[in-house]
Amino acid sequence: MSWPRGPASVDETGSVDGRSWNSHAFGKRRKALQIAREDADGRGDRTLSAEIHYSLGRALYLLNNYEEALAFFREGLRLALAEPHYPALQARLYTGIGHILYVENHIDEALSQYERARVRISREIHSRSGREISKLRAYPS
Repeated sequence: MSWPRGPASVDETGSVDGRSWNSHAFGKRRKALQIAREDADGRGDRTLSAEIHYSLGRALYLLNNYEEALAFFREGLRLALAEPHYPALQARLYTGIGHILYVENHIDEALSQYERARVRISREIHSRSGREISKLRAYPS
């Protein structure tokens, strides 16, 4: 992931580093977040909401709005941690937080977030490897 290079360039058309971006798209993401929070029993879909928080956080990061991006990443992480079956999502959120801390020159805190992301991914890889090995052992040679 290469996005912590510093402030993005936003041109007069609203493109961020050559990628088209506008308030309409951002508004659609906010609407999606609202929908994810609502469902028939009032619980909402935490995983979908966490994904949308990540998406909004990344968009805000690219627009150099680090404070609001950090708030979205942290809320997304809170939601994602309540759903332990999605370590890759948790890792992306930790990484997003780390990127902001890195750009704001909080290097030790950024490294801590990156390490948390690494641990989540490492556990997932080992877990998947174990399941795959178990499946192989179940088949007679």
